[in-house]
Amino acid sequence: MGAFQSRARRLEVETIPVPATRTLSATQTSASATSHASPASVASAPPEASLTPAERRVLDILRARFTDRLAIPDYMCVQLMRSSDLKPHGLGNPARVALWAQKAGDLIERIAAWRKEHDVDGLRSRTLARRARFDEMWPEGVSGVDMYGRPVHWQAIARIPAEAMMREFTVDEVIALHVQGTERARDACLAKCKRDGHAFIGQCEVLDLTGFGVQHLSPKFFRLIRAVMDIDLVMYDNMMAVMVVLNTPWLFAQMWRLLSPLITEETKQKIFLCDEKASAKKLRELGISPADRIAAISIAG
Repeated sequence: MGAFQSRARRLEVETIPVPATRTLSATQTSASATSHASPASVASAPPEASLTPAERRVLDILRARFTDRLAIPDYMCVQLMRSSDLKPHGLGNPARVALWAQKAGDLIERIAAWRKEHDVDGLRSRTLARRARFDEMWPEGVSGVDMYGRPVHWQAIARIPAEAMMREFTVDEVIALHVQGTERARDACLAKCKRDGHAFIGQCEVLDLTGFGVQHLSPKFFRLIRAVMDIDLVMYDNMMAVMVVLNTPWLFAQMWRLLSPLITEETKQKIFLCDEKASAKKLRELGISPADRIAAISIAG
């Protein structure tokens, strides 16, 4: 097991409890999607942009804790402190708010240690071998915004040639390249929000499964995806405001049954699995232009 994976797994045990499995079907997704407000009726700011009084207090405590030691931006503090397993009940009690802040701060410390151990900040600008080849295999990019102005990160993961990727790259190489891509995508989202003049709290993830096939169900490829998820679910989970999985084929249900127990119930509530018919509808509800997918993938590859 590589260094990236082993450290992430230790953090997963410490901070991310595995809930009971709840599989999302395309039918459930479509029904759930209809309960969301239409673009014409929503507020101008995303719901996660507003802080409760308790969240503001926790943010103040975290600022005071890290001001002199770590350069932790507010958006990262907010994303991480909202993890469901950190938030206690009874937040009218100041002691419980303090406990929440303590747990959130400890998680930030562990993630900061992981980032330092692997020089993740340096990784963003480093030139990695075969970066271009990896981008050809795993197309992704940031393009467009949703109805709230949240940047959209597109990934055409079903275009990954599973057998070729496993033949040409080791698991640690895939993880390093994926982490670098995720960091760069977040940088692009931050830059876009700055240009648009609003705070960055989260981003939309759009995964296109057009072309998903039997090659993506092999045990070896599943282990590769699991290794990537071990990193994402601990280090980057709270970057995601919503995820739309487009053109979900029936074959994907087999992989989802294996992956869903790894995902917290809180995160599952942000994920919409859409078949071909429901995909266009969900993008319209979120105010996302399908044309941005072409631009994003062109940027990537």
